[in-house]
Amino acid sequence: MDTAVRRVAAQADASDPRVSSQKLVGIPTPPYVMLKAVPGLRPDLLRRSAHTLIVAFAVMNTGGKLEQISVRQSPDSELIAPLVEALAGWMFQPAEINGKPVALKILLGIRLAPNH
Repeated sequence: MDTAVRRVAAQADASDPRVSSQKLVGIPTPPYVMLKAVPGLRPDLLRRSAHTLIVAFAVMNTGGKLEQISVRQSPDSELIAPLVEALAGWMFQPAEINGKPVALKILLGIRLAPNH
């Protein structure tokens, strides 16, 4: 999978004791993927959907896990459930502002590549 992460918004997660409850101001250092889970897709579905853009929205918490995952654009509705399940298994190095982890709302652009 080829992914692109774009920052939409950043704010401190007040429920995380590692982060101050006050709003942090600044440009976050970008998060990066440390662990990816691959969706289990039928070969015919993967072939039909290969190289098309899928757009997912999620909130990345201060621990680097994705929450509130939803697929905003998909070439096939059968991709949604396996993709959401796989994204729930992804782990990121979280974004930081002034050295403190922050939660982010993110859009992920994903292109599926068929296995060769």
